[in-house]
Amino acid sequence: MKVIQNKDGLFNVDDNGSIYLSLAETSEEALIKYQEALDFQESPEFVEEARLENIATQYQRDRQYPSIGDQLDALFHAGAFPADMAAQIQAVKDANPKPVA
Repeated sequence: MKVIQNKDGLFNVDDNGSIYLSLAETSEEALIKYQEALDFQESPEFVEEARLENIATQYQRDRQYPSIGDQLDALFHAGAFPADMAAQIQAVKDANPKPVA
């Protein structure tokens, strides 16, 4: 959780972007600013910005992993599949051999 401090008070923002009023700030003015921050958090602009940030983060995370096909192939070669699934995969591999380069 990070803390945002501005001239109007302290706000805590968690990893999901949710805004919380700091317990140290309980004045009427701080409560009004807190409500304004919550209203902004629900605004279409904020929601769209958060959605795009989430897409970009997910894209970067996904690019770090090997493809699903490579992951499944590694599991197959490691013998991690039940015998019936391994037999089905092997049948497909036998029927469709890799081209020789």
